[in-house]
Amino acid sequence: MRWPAGVSLAGVSSRPRLPWAALPVAGSAVFPRSGGLCAERLSCDNAGPRVGAGPPMGRVDLHNHLLFGLDDGATDAGESLALAEALVEAGFTDVVTTPHSKPEMSPDGARCAERLGEVQRMLDERQVALKLHAGREHLLTPEFLARVEAGEATRLAGGPYVLVELPFATPVPGLRDAIFKLLMRGVRPIIAHPERCAHFTARPEAAPEVVAAGAHLQIEIGSVAGLYGSTAKKLAQALLAENLVAVAATDAHRSASTREVLGSGLKVLERSIGSARLQLLIEENPARVLAGSPLVLMPR
Repeated sequence: MRWPAGVSLAGVSSRPRLPWAALPVAGSAVFPRSGGLCAERLSCDNAGPRVGAGPPMGRVDLHNHLLFGLDDGATDAGESLALAEALVEAGFTDVVTTPHSKPEMSPDGARCAERLGEVQRMLDERQVALKLHAGREHLLTPEFLARVEAGEATRLAGGPYVLVELPFATPVPGLRDAIFKLLMRGVRPIIAHPERCAHFTARPEAAPEVVAAGAHLQIEIGSVAGLYGSTAKKLAQALLAENLVAVAATDAHRSASTREVLGSGLKVLERSIGSARLQLLIEENPARVLAGSPLVLMPR
C-alpha cells in the first residue's frame, strides 16, 4: 500500500498506555468473513452503487453529537436545532446520534434515549424533516468489550453495527483480536475517523489489515478538506484512493463548524472521488447500516 509523501510518523509513541495493554491478544487468529455482514465489492462493470433494502432516503449521517447536554457536542436545544437545520439543508434525511461512551464522558442509555425523544419532538414541532436514530461512539476498552459480551452496548440504530473510537495519540495492541471478539458476538465495528488516529498513521498496513479482519472505516468529511490538518487530509485521501473507506460522516459538534464541513468538505470530497462514490459513502452504505445490511466497497 503506497502512502503519499508528507504523512509523518514522527512523534507517535509505539508504547501503549493503559487500558490498551489490557486488550486481549490472541496470537494468530483466523478472522471470519462469513455471517452475512462482510463488505461486498462492486463489480468493475457496475457504473454505480447498488441500492440497499428499505425505503428511499436522502443522505444519512452515522456519526455526530447533535443531542445537547450529553457530551462535548451541542450545548443546548438551540444548538441541536441549528445542527439539524444545517444537515437538512445539505440533503440529510436521517441521523444516527452518537454521544460519547468513554470513562470521562458516558451519559447512561436512559438519559440518551430521553434526550433523543426530546430533540425529535422539537424537530417535528418545527417541521425540520430529520429522523433521529439511537447510537453511541464507543471508546475501545476492555469495559466496552465486556458490555458487548453482555449484550449491553448500544448499536447503531439497533442493528449489528457499532461505532468504535480509537485513541488519537497511541496505537492499540490487539485491535484485530478485539475485532474478532466483536464479530464472534454478531457485532460489526465501524472505526471512526481512522485518519486522525495514531494506530493508522504509525502503521500504514494497519488500515487494510483491519478491513480484511472484518471492520469498516468511517472517515470525516472535514478531513478531506483539511479541516483537521494536513496529516489527516493526506491519510484520508490515501484511504479513499485504496478504496478502504465504507462511510463518510460529519462528526458534528457545533453548527458553525458543521456548516463549514458540509460546505467545503462535501465539495472537496465529491471532486476527489466523484458523485457515484460520494453517494455510496454518505447515502447507500449508511442506509445499509440502518437496514442492518452488508456494506459495499468499490473495487480495488
